[in-house]
Amino acid sequence: MSALAVVLCLTLTGTALAQGDLREISAREADGYKVAQIRFVHRGDKRIKGDLLRSAMLTQEGKRFHRRFFKNDLSGLVNLYYSKGYRDAEIVRKYLRLDAKNRVHIHIEINSGALWTVRSLTLVGGAPFAADTLRAQVGLRAGAPLDYGKVLEGERQLQVFLNQRGYPHAAVRNE
Repeated sequence: MSALAVVLCLTLTGTALAQGDLREISAREADGYKVAQIRFVHRGDKRIKGDLLRSAMLTQEGKRFHRRFFKNDLSGLVNLYYSKGYRDAEIVRKYLRLDAKNRVHIHIEINSGALWTVRSLTLVGGAPFAADTLRAQVGLRAGAPLDYGKVLEGERQLQVFLNQRGYPHAAVRNE
């Protein structure tokens, strides 16, 4: 059992030493170097998993770093949070570090903010259909996360419902 403890201590010491070998660089300096790691730090609750965040980025581990892609990646990450109902999301801090093997380590801190939810769904007009029938077509409920993709899908579903029932000129919009 003590041999196992020694191995674990050596592993942790090796990790600590590796972190000390990193030096901070700018995005301009990082251009062209391979990306070793993309790490996310979540302030507050971890709202979206790192794998999903990484998949939303053009910058990828094992590929070359391009600052023009990275700038768009940061905007894309915030937009991903917005689409999931975190309308106050922001990139709090980001930094790039270069290791002894000239590989870029990316560190991104994200504050998702509060989850916005649907307070109510009000329908204006819609006769001769019952409000509950139309609300069911939209698929949003009070208290549900404000997922803008679902809002757009609900608008489309309601438009199709009305068109198929003889109202091709009905207007559906959110405000």
